[in-house]
Amino acid sequence: MATPEPIPGRAWLALAVASATVVIIILDSGFVSLAFPEIETEFATTDRSTLSWISSGYFIAMASLMLITGRLAERVGVRRVFLGGLATYAFGALTMAAASTPILIIGARLVQGAGAAALTPVSLAIALREFPVSRRSTAIGGWAVIGGLSGVVAPTAGAVVIDAFGWRAPFVLLVGLLLGVAFAAVRVLDADVSTDEPSPVDIPSVPLAIAAVGSAALVLTKVRDWGVDDVRIPVFILLSLAAGTFLLRRSRTAPGSLIDLGLFSIRSYSIGSVASVFTQIGFFSFFFTAPLFFTEVWGYSVLAAGLALAFHQAVSAVVGLPLGRVADRLGLRQIVGFGGLLVGVSFAWMLVFVDTEANLVLAILPAFFVGGIGTMANGAFSTSIALREISDDALARASSGYYVTRRLASGLGVVVGTAILGDSAGPESLNDFKAVWVFSGLCYVTSGLAAFRDRT
Repeated sequence: MATPEPIPGRAWLALAVASATVVIIILDSGFVSLAFPEIETEFATTDRSTLSWISSGYFIAMASLMLITGRLAERVGVRRVFLGGLATYAFGALTMAAASTPILIIGARLVQGAGAAALTPVSLAIALREFPVSRRSTAIGGWAVIGGLSGVVAPTAGAVVIDAFGWRAPFVLLVGLLLGVAFAAVRVLDADVSTDEPSPVDIPSVPLAIAAVGSAALVLTKVRDWGVDDVRIPVFILLSLAAGTFLLRRSRTAPGSLIDLGLFSIRSYSIGSVASVFTQIGFFSFFFTAPLFFTEVWGYSVLAAGLALAFHQAVSAVVGLPLGRVADRLGLRQIVGFGGLLVGVSFAWMLVFVDTEANLVLAILPAFFVGGIGTMANGAFSTSIALREISDDALARASSGYYVTRRLASGLGVVVGTAILGDSAGPESLNDFKAVWVFSGLCYVTSGLAAFRDRT
């Protein structure tokens, strides 16, 4: 077996700076969820459907702008877009902390979503281009570990800060963290190389991308509030399809279109993207409904439900970096493929052993241990498959397209999971939760089987 290429120390510094944005985005998500009850109380005269735009507006802005920021990074440089994303996110967080009306809060969240649209694809590109191609799975493993640990810490950190200082305080903290990351980025990241012929951007593709992706994201986030029979749902679906069709047509001929169809001729990029879509649908259909299972069927408190799910996330975080090293040595298809099958096994265990009587030790912990390993192996390293053969100058563009599909798939997973569950409540809803687990398990198995088709 060949000796793995060494990883320069500079690469780890770049990874630390880039992945700090993952920590901030996850913290922010936790802060908003925990702050929402206090926001509702402060603005009691505003109905909940309006305040729900605090979350959905962020998601829509992030998804609809990501294709644009990926192409923009190729034109002006990934470092500039990264720093611009940090500044945008900080401005949104500061506005959030000072907002005196619900409209300002929603506007601040839209600004934060725009910042996240710049940071998500570009930060991964910044990290990966510093690593040898043969060691990029190690980088993604480290990236996933940081994200997993942040997911475990975020709820506790948010609860402590909000309880002590109120719902605005965490967003002031975010501004300080963002400024610290910006300072480190200026010191660590190389300046962008100027070119006499910058990468073009097809201007007509910009509104088409916003309409296509933004309308799809709007449907996914609002269908539960509006209902499937609301006339706005088919209108926005048709708008998304029409804009998407025109966008794809321009992508075939227009220089600088926001979607590079040539990327999909790279087999690994197509396989990794397909595997990731099924992973995201399966993960969010389960994880979004899991707290309801613990509270409705087993009668757990919200805190106990959170701790049970934190065990799953903690297992994933612990195994991330070792799995990355194994993937670099043995190959990605085995890691991602068997990871998907492992998650399927974990859901099968729950189907057999979970009953209306709480039995955490036998029915859940073994499943969450196996499922946590499989979730990391399958979910994180499908990204490695997708981006493995992408050249450094195309990483931002490829990452943006890849992450748009992931974000939309995550929204679809939430919609499907809640649709399967319906209005069920109490111990008699167990079979509905098991139906969600069957669906999620099938998604993961499909993702794993897709990964086995990667022969590179």
